[in-house]
Amino acid sequence: MSGAEAASDQSVCGEYNGGKQWETVLLQDEIRQRERELVSLRLQLNAVASIMRLPDELLLEVFYLYLAWWRATYGHDGFFPSYSSKIRGHHGWVLITHVCHHWRTVALSASLLWTDIKINRQSLAYAFLARSKQAPLNIQCRIVLKDVTKNSRKFQTVKAALAQSHRIRSLLFQYSSLDPETGDPTLASPELGRYEFPQLRDLTLWLDGGYDTTLPAFIARGSFPKLRTLETRMYNLSNLGKIARAPHLTRIKLTAFNGRRALTWMAFFQFFAALPQLEVLILMEGLPRVRTMLNEQILELPTAFLAQLSSNTCRFP
Repeated sequence: MSGAEAASDQSVCGEYNGGKQWETVLLQDEIRQRERELVSLRLQLNAVASIMRLPDELLLEVFYLYLAWWRATYGHDGFFPSYSSKIRGHHGWVLITHVCHHWRTVALSASLLWTDIKINRQSLAYAFLARSKQAPLNIQCRIVLKDVTKNSRKFQTVKAALAQSHRIRSLLFQYSSLDPETGDPTLASPELGRYEFPQLRDLTLWLDGGYDTTLPAFIARGSFPKLRTLETRMYNLSNLGKIARAPHLTRIKLTAFNGRRALTWMAFFQFFAALPQLEVLILMEGLPRVRTMLNEQILELPTAFLAQLSSNTCRFP
């Protein structure tokens, strides 16, 4: 075959392939157009359903009631849900936004639906933060020492949530100080930045493994003008002084708050004497040993209506 014939054949092939590509583009455009038409027809079909006759405000009230029921029924699966509870977990109610376009639009417009955030799945947490807009937040998060040392995506997500500290109303922060290689507790405290908590009312701090770990820096540096409830586990009482000075703190629950450093009754009395406004005091496994007790010392809590003390190492005179 001569060079001219070969060039002619290539030209024909090029025109053929070019024509086929153009035809493919046209067909893809036609498919997209038909898909848009199908979506429009489905929206019209949904619009005639009885449930669609509800005003958006009433439909939203139904969503709020459903959310409350869901949280009460399935919202306590912890941070490690089993396979069977993945759909039924803390955020499983989100499936209502997959029912139809209208339901999703109404739900996404309601910032109060998206304020309870348990940081398990990072992408979901970011979506909740965005959809909650400026509404008050209830945050639950758990990180381990490896998250801190590796600066993991979960650690970054927790920092992003704490960056909204100005609107956090409730915070549960759980931290494992166990070294992943040795299994021994460390004294490392996660560095998450410095934040103010002007709206925080309920604070829960849980430590997994070890005693005497200092408070997370973002807590130790913060201020809590509206804090009402404090619950801690495994944090030494001596580290809680700044939080305890919150002017509206009325409820305290402390578990295993003595640590390796022997807590004296003098320190114990001094801590709680500064909290005359307490209404509820629950102390579990941390009271000083009886040999250090000051029998003449009296702790007065004039506004308290509930006091619960539990210890395996102490009897009361």
